Amino acid sequence: MHEAQRRSIGSVVKVLRQAAGLSRAELALRTADGAAQRVGLEMLAKVEQGRKAPSPATAAKLARALGISPNDLARSAARWESGAAVGVQDAALRLELLAVVRVAPPPAPAVTSEDAPEVVEPRGRRADLVRQLEAAVRALTTRGTVDQLENAVLALQAQATPAATRLASIDIGGATG
Repeated sequence: MHEAQRRSIGSVVKVLRQAAGLSRAELALRTADGAAQRVGLEMLAKVEQGRKAPSPATAAKLARALGISPNDLARSAARWESGAAVGVQDAALRLELLAVVRVAPPPAPAVTSEDAPEVVEPRGRRADLVRQLEAAVRALTTRGTVDQLENAVLALQAQATPAATRLASIDIGGATG
């Protein structure tokens, strides 16, 4: 695998990991497949930075942990590489990738009742929006009004727009996780 291929597959893995809201450590944990060994943090960092080519087995583990098929990962990396070869900016490549590949939330590792984290209620603006949406759904079921539900959904969409803008500004080339 040549340098451009290493960089493109690493960029795709990083963008999809960040889009799924996973840290490198969380993605590495999700690569454990039964008795098979998980992908190490150091290896994952080298792959994302384009310094190391993943083996086919490692690429397949990463793809499955990201909720996509190994073929989708390979196709996305090839599109990234061809776009980068003609000078397409990373931000445009990132947006195109996220428009084409739908990152399914990977299955969470099994948690026993002793391991279960404490449930934390949302806070701040997000909590207010969740409460508004819940109230609108209750009102819809009791009064049949759609206006409150539409307003709550529009408010949530307005909150999602800045998040999408922040996602588009994530640094692809850095070593941060």
